[in-house]
Amino acid sequence: LPYCLDSIIQQTYRNLEILLIDDGSTDCSGAICENYALRDKRIKVIHKKNGGLSDARNKGLDICSGDYVSFVDADDYVGSDYIEQLYSAICETHAEIAVCDTYKFYDEAKLLSAIPQKGPKLLFSNIEALEDALYRRNLTFYANGKLYKNELFREIRFPYDRLFEDLYTTYKVIYRANQVVYLPLPNYFYRQRTGSIVNSSFQKKRMESVKACYEILNFVTQKRLPLVRAVESKIFISCIDLSRRIQDKEKYNEEWKFLYGEIKKYRWIVFKDSNNKYLVRIIAALSIVSPKITYVLGKLYGVLINRQIVKPLKPI
Repeated sequence: LPYCLDSIIQQTYRNLEILLIDDGSTDCSGAICENYALRDKRIKVIHKKNGGLSDARNKGLDICSGDYVSFVDADDYVGSDYIEQLYSAICETHAEIAVCDTYKFYDEAKLLSAIPQKGPKLLFSNIEALEDALYRRNLTFYANGKLYKNELFREIRFPYDRLFEDLYTTYKVIYRANQVVYLPLPNYFYRQRTGSIVNSSFQKKRMESVKACYEILNFVTQKRLPLVRAVESKIFISCIDLSRRIQDKEKYNEEWKFLYGEIKKYRWIVFKDSNNKYLVRIIAALSIVSPKITYVLGKLYGVLINRQIVKPLKPI
């Protein structure tokens, strides 16, 4: 927590309202927040009954008074010019959301400064931004690593007591924006913990990711947006990711059959869709030849990530 708070109060952009939501912590986190509030008058500490990540974010959205809002989880931290870079990009382009890259690291890593920018800014319309995120090119649906115009969240809140709350929410906010600007600058540092829901083996509750994808499909269908193929690609990759995590097919037989059915349903569509990355189309082709090959390669990929031999690909 101190790493996170230090990275926020040391921002080069100083005109900040800093809300620390103590979500019913049972350790010393609440006291740490209060100590920081004594040191920095921009900090407001809100202590509340434990309600989970979505509830904490929603509480912040209910009381924040600034024109723009950003979310930083307590395990993570940001580069010293995180807000300055994002806000400057918004001012330059008149976008309503600015996005930076996220750098994933493990517990022992301590990256306290930003990594040099690796390319030019990209400006998207709302539909282009959704397509980019669905095809997993530059943008993601993570709520973190973004600066949003506050009014975009009017009547939009994160769902209570659900996993993948970002996936259920961020696409609606992006749709409301006229433009989204992307900075290929890794300036949000996302801590990867062994055993976290992101890195863990299969659990039934992980099926929420597919449910969230189908909510997006219903949304784009109702709005008649030209994004159906992009959503189908995301459903396919989500099912591939979940299926590779299943260790015991007998225990999770119902889930395995569902995932395999979804993979069969979309694999030809994904393979023929030239908007997909080559890797995704190769995965689709392998699943057409033999789902077992895809499963084995997915397991190997997971092992290499867990042993930190390879870095995870851009999140799905």
